[in-house]
Order: sequence, then structure tokens, then C-alpha cells
Amino acid sequence: MQALSKFTLDVKYDFEFILLGISCHEKDYRISWALREKLEIDLCRGEDLNISSKKAGEAGSYAVFECLNEDNDSAIFLVSNRCDSSFLIPEQRSCDYFLVARGGYDEENKEEMLQKIREIPFVLTAFSIDPSSLRSRQNLIF
Repeated sequence: MQALSKFTLDVKYDFEFILLGISCHEKDYRISWALREKLEIDLCRGEDLNISSKKAGEAGSYAVFECLNEDNDSAIFLVSNRCDSSFLIPEQRSCDYFLVARGGYDEENKEEMLQKIREIPFVLTAFSIDPSSLRSRQNLIF
């Protein structure tokens, strides 16, 4: 009888995107609408992000709003950090939402987005986050 071989899959994810944390106590549709107006983007409700938590033992469902631009292969996502049972990124409990910008966005775009987000009256704070510093960063790959 021949022994079965064990293979390990080593996956390297691409964390080259802009990540902004937003603290605000409004519902997801309100912050989505405000970002739509301020950033002049077309955020639409997408499919919820379902991630199971090791501690809670059940899947958490996180709201996702998306703006896909196929012309320049870029995308912006607004993702809720909270659900009934857990956090998407537990080490960022002060964040209510994450804004993820992939594609053709640079440091200048990031600063401009931060400035505009901070101008929204009900946003408490907005700040930049280095995705590689997060333990749960794999939850932002979708």
C-alpha cells in the first residue's frame, strides 16, 4: 500500500490597495449615500460578505457597497466592520466601515478621499490603515 502524499498550498495575497477606516454611527445606506455624493462615485449595494468566525462559531454577514470601473480596472468598496456576532477586522474595533480602493489609486487620491470623507457631518473620524499590519487582513480579500 502506498502512502498518501500531503500537499500544502501556499497562497500569497495581494494587499496592494488603499484602506481607509471610517468611524460613524449611521446606517450603511446613509454613509454609502454620503460617500456617493462627496467622492462622486456610484456606490451600489453588492452581495454581503459572509465570513465565519472562529470564536463565535457562526458566519457573520457584512454589508458591501461597490463601485466598479471597468474602463481603468479599478474598484472602490465600502464594507461594514460590524455584524451581530463579530467584527470583520477585530483589531480595528473603532472602525464602523472600511473603504477599500483597488486599481489606479495612489497616495494623492488617498489624501483627497480622506479629506472629503472627513467633511461629511456625521463622520466622527476617517484614517488610513496599512493592510499589511492587520492580522485579519485576509478578510479584506473578496
